[in-house]
Amino acid sequence: MTVRLTGSFGVTRGGATVFGPRVGSRKARRLLMLLAVHRGQFVGVDRIVDALWDERLPREPDRNVATLVSRLRAMLGSEVITGGREGYRLGMPPAVRVDVDAAAELVAEAARRLAGGEPAFAVTAAWRALEMLGTGSLLVGEADREWIAAARVDAQSLVREARHTAAAAALLVDDPATAAQVAADAVAADSAVTKAYVTGQDADKASIQAIIDGRQGMTVFKDPRTLARDTVAAAGSFLQGRTPAATRSYNNGTINVPFKTSAIVVVTSRRSRLERASIRLFGPPTVQVGSVLGWRR
Repeated sequence: MTVRLTGSFGVTRGGATVFGPRVGSRKARRLLMLLAVHRGQFVGVDRIVDALWDERLPREPDRNVATLVSRLRAMLGSEVITGGREGYRLGMPPAVRVDVDAAAELVAEAARRLAGGEPAFAVTAAWRALEMLGTGSLLVGEADREWIAAARVDAQSLVREARHTAAAAALLVDDPATAAQVAADAVAADSAVTKAYVTGQDADKASIQAIIDGRQGMTVFKDPRTLARDTVAAAGSFLQGRTPAATRSYNNGTINVPFKTSAIVVVTSRRSRLERASIRLFGPPTVQVGSVLGWRR
């Protein structure tokens, strides 16, 4: 069984998710929410009573809590809640899981994969976590109580970490579109950000469409014909026993490596229609040679 804190509160059993009264009464649901937020911890009856009753307490609140626990166990299974009269806790995995914990495990895996030089697996894990967490909205429709507010802050932090990891890993596997989408989602979710400037490279279809839509400022088009022409010219020089013409050099820590920069096109919404038509017609190359061609003899 999985207790769902993301979005609207619910419980998933046997592949089916139930919400609202199908989980239990309003107070029973709040009790289960409280235990899920404090999963792994023993929650005393006094703390539970404070969370369930705002003002007027029942004559015997501890017995009322016990009754709610009994009803939840009858509806969801005896393993859902452990404990007794002094306090209770949510059942432990694997019998009972919380969706936020599953997402946190994926975020941690994504970070490990990225640090271990496996960015493709990192993207997959981070993206799965983001699919589970959505925008990080927890217990939608519930009042912003102290314990709920704290859980929401933790979820937002988890979403930010997942987005950062997904974007960093996507760039390493040459997937700027995914990185841009993650960044756009982060900006859209942050009410404190009123304006963001997005740039990019490779002039893929997603980047061009983002420029047309006004969501991106510029990108760089590296014409494959230019790159191929420069590469062939360099190869021809080597075959003839000559050194290709270089425009600059850089030090790789051991020697100075000469290189020639190939011409690129900076694409913005103000570029000529001819240049934009060229990008739409030819698109980015399937295999990119690169805008810098370097060599050593």
